[in-house]
Amino acid sequence: MVLAFAVVGAQWGDEAKGSTIDDIISLLEGKGANIRFQGGGNAGHTVLGKYFFHQLPSTIVRKDVFSFSDSGVLLSPIDLIGEIEYARENGFSVTPENYGISSTATITLDYHIEADKQPDDREHTSTAKGISPTAGDKYYRTGMKLATFLNADSMTERLYQLFPDGDVIFPSHSPVPNQPIERFVDYYEPARELLKPFMMLRSDVISDSKFDWISFEGAQGFGLDVDHGAYHGTSSSHPANPPSMVQFVIGVFKAYLSSVGIANRYFITQMTEKIDDKQLQDIIRDDVGEYGTTTHKPRRIGWFDAVYGRHAMKTTPLTHTVLSCLDKMEVFGKMGLPIKVAIAYEVNGRAYENWQAAFDNIPSVKDAIPIYHEMDSWSRTFIDGELNPKAHAYVDFLEEQLNMRFMMVRHGPDRGDNTLHSNPFKEVA
Repeated sequence: MVLAFAVVGAQWGDEAKGSTIDDIISLLEGKGANIRFQGGGNAGHTVLGKYFFHQLPSTIVRKDVFSFSDSGVLLSPIDLIGEIEYARENGFSVTPENYGISSTATITLDYHIEADKQPDDREHTSTAKGISPTAGDKYYRTGMKLATFLNADSMTERLYQLFPDGDVIFPSHSPVPNQPIERFVDYYEPARELLKPFMMLRSDVISDSKFDWISFEGAQGFGLDVDHGAYHGTSSSHPANPPSMVQFVIGVFKAYLSSVGIANRYFITQMTEKIDDKQLQDIIRDDVGEYGTTTHKPRRIGWFDAVYGRHAMKTTPLTHTVLSCLDKMEVFGKMGLPIKVAIAYEVNGRAYENWQAAFDNIPSVKDAIPIYHEMDSWSRTFIDGELNPKAHAYVDFLEEQLNMRFMMVRHGPDRGDNTLHSNPFKEVA
């Protein structure tokens, strides 16, 4: 049986999954495929510290890996074409030899994107990538799959079923006027021609005997899973539900928390401290560059939340874990501040070490008081080639709280910036 594993975000997204996948693949031998299994253009992966991808799998930077966008991906053709061009401009090959798209991926069209442009400035705003409207159409069964989109006649017929009057209807607040269906279909002709060679069956990837291993790449994180996360302030897909064929589910934890937009969900360990009348989270954000890869919005910053981490581990469930961004914790040492880890919540005067069913009603936990354990900080993660004892103590404490040793600790943005503790793939070789 081919080795299969998934890499998922165990917090609120932004856990450095793209770079983590790149490092994990370095542990593998033979030829493999990496399958992006959910999300859409609302996700952002930074790879090798400087390349930014949203719809293309992060492994597009690797010549030796076949990358695939699976049926769970919500695909914007125009944005994907732009991303392919971006990859090629940066020296990466994107051809049907190393990239494929599932024939059943659901397509995001311009009217989805226009419907997603909110007229107000709410804190939990959309990425305006058309994700929610596309997902809604998918489950209403009024969406469009890639195979239909790539056939102009079939696309036209489908649109007439949706818009019998012959005009594609854009939302009332949109500056884009309604368009005749034929003109709308013609607009996508260049995208159809460019994407046709990439369409293939999912089964052709997972059953291909030339692959020694298959990885499944998740987007966003556990807290944004539409089933298990902070509903309704979630994404529209399932980052916490990797395909069932995997033998390992590797969850990525950042050494602290970050999240874009928290109005519709809890963010219990958000840093509320002030330093010289300035919010600590603002100082940290600017120092370590915590701005959304897709939206460029400032991320809220929080202390590591072991309660929610344990909840993510049990629910997904995770077989292995990775800790990322340990190097970014140096900022606290430079400021002379202790580091905090939430080990429990106080809710209505009672302490809880584990997530409760009642907490899935957001109002019941949004005002929870985190109970912290404080630890010494450090200003240099490595001293003479060895992990700083204070950084080591922090890693050990997180492992104790999660009841699992990290297979890898990442301490930098570049390939190989990690300390490997165990290689699960050798254990099953």
